[in-house]
Amino acid sequence: STPAGEVRLPLPPQKLTAENVLRLRGAADAMALRLKHHNSTIHARRMPSGKDAIDAYNAMEQTRAEALGVEQFQGVAQNISLALEQRLTLEGYGLARTHIQIQMGDALKVLIHDRCGGFKLGPTCKHVKELFEAEYGEKLDAHLDALKAALGNQKSYADVERQIIETLELEKDDGGRELDDEESEVGDESE
Repeated sequence: STPAGEVRLPLPPQKLTAENVLRLRGAADAMALRLKHHNSTIHARRMPSGKDAIDAYNAMEQTRAEALGVEQFQGVAQNISLALEQRLTLEGYGLARTHIQIQMGDALKVLIHDRCGGFKLGPTCKHVKELFEAEYGEKLDAHLDALKAALGNQKSYADVERQIIETLELEKDDGGRELDDEESEVGDESE
């Protein structure tokens, strides 16, 4: 276990390849951005209960932290973009024929990053986006716009995340627990 505010990166392999360095840089940036932009209390308040819904919710929150970093730092944009493309390629998503062959959280990551416009999608990410757009059409457009608008406000963003989870029929939104004033001030950057 690590103390609060600390993370552990995967150990680099003995032989560092460009691919390994890319994966490590992307992982380091993603973890650092989560430390900087994530409030676990706010996150827990709107946490769904079903596994697929939890996976989607966590992926969308991680993408929020990444998108904030991508807006601020060009190098982060490149690291996150290339690491995401590499990971999705290794998952075999470039060969997927239907959206069912792709984890919902991974697809949402691609759709959110694409909507936020911080970096260009690679070929595998574009393929994932096309498969999900073919399945869901414009069903998620308003939600993705709302996520982009709420990037700096984790509480509002979490509310939209739950709307997406309900729209995708992963779980009904129970409204979550209300935050008291003291809890809502912690880690919410734009209220």
